[in-house]
Amino acid sequence: MIRLIGGYYIKAEQYGYSLCKGEPKKTYNKDGKPTYAYNVKGYYGSVAQAIEGCRRELVHERFQSGSYGLTEAVKAIREISRDVMEALKDVDA
Repeated sequence: MIRLIGGYYIKAEQYGYSLCKGEPKKTYNKDGKPTYAYNVKGYYGSVAQAIEGCRRELVHERFQSGSYGLTEAVKAIREISRDVMEALKDVDA
């Protein structure tokens, strides 16, 4: 699992990666073994694509409520992009 920002994380799957948000919910199957339900936001072929998906989700969340002028919206998008880049600045892609 790769923890990102804003409660998002990347989970490695068999054939790619899933972008998830929030803590997985633990349940138990009929044999009493724990299973986990993840809040999957999307499936991606690479870590880089999943990170970009996280950035897009953060932008989407910001604009779900409220009303923004164009200048304010551009500033918000830049801020979110900067936050994501800052979190990844020491990572070689």
